[in-house]
Amino acid sequence: MEIIDGPRVVAAPLRHCVGIRVVTPFRGMFAVRDQLMTELYSWAAERAVAYGHTFFRLHVVDMDGPMDVEDGMLRDWAHDQGLTLDRTVSPAGERFACRYEAYLTDPRTEPRKTRWHTELAIRLTDESPEASSID
Repeated sequence: MEIIDGPRVVAAPLRHCVGIRVVTPFRGMFAVRDQLMTELYSWAAERAVAYGHTFFRLHVVDMDGPMDVEDGMLRDWAHDQGLTLDRTVSPAGERFACRYEAYLTDPRTEPRKTRWHTELAIRLTDESPEASSID
């Protein structure tokens, strides 16, 4: 994994989230993380909870002892901004009027996906104040 930005100090606004917190040994911690993420996605889907980015937080780090970790989801940024994504929920999953990833890195010159720069774009509904009239 390549770190794009170096360390910096920033003031960030309060962001609400939901999560599952457990204590687990370092060995096997990432398998526990994956299980918790699956459980979290199921929980959100059952309740139709809109969410933004997911995260893995380390509350206590002890490589030789118990790790206190949390898998979580940030509340949906678009919802918090008063924006409505142009999407519907169906038994097959979420259907978007337009949602795409633009690959700013050429995969032919950089085959490692962990090094790609990607831009995500999602169309807003006409009711959103920022919605474009372009189809």
